[in-house]
Amino acid sequence: MKLSTEEKNTYKWLESYGFDYYDINHLIKIYKKEGIPFEIRSFDKNDFPELREYLRKQEHGSYIDYLLKGLIGVDKERVKKLLYNS
Repeated sequence: MKLSTEEKNTYKWLESYGFDYYDINHLIKIYKKEGIPFEIRSFDKNDFPELREYLRKQEHGSYIDYLLKGLIGVDKERVKKLLYNS
């Protein structure tokens, strides 16, 4: 993925706050899809805890959905709530 200078600076800035490769690339895709510029001004450091939680759910959600797909008679939404709230 080709990044502009501003996007590279934002990438490095997010890395300095502990975001990893997966998280940042996921954010880039979301921002491009929504038409939001991927730049430092688009982020608020105060929102990072919620952003990390959102990304964690996104990362694990698809895997958990895959695992739960074959189960019959299981309330999949309840299982996800139990997993995420533990």
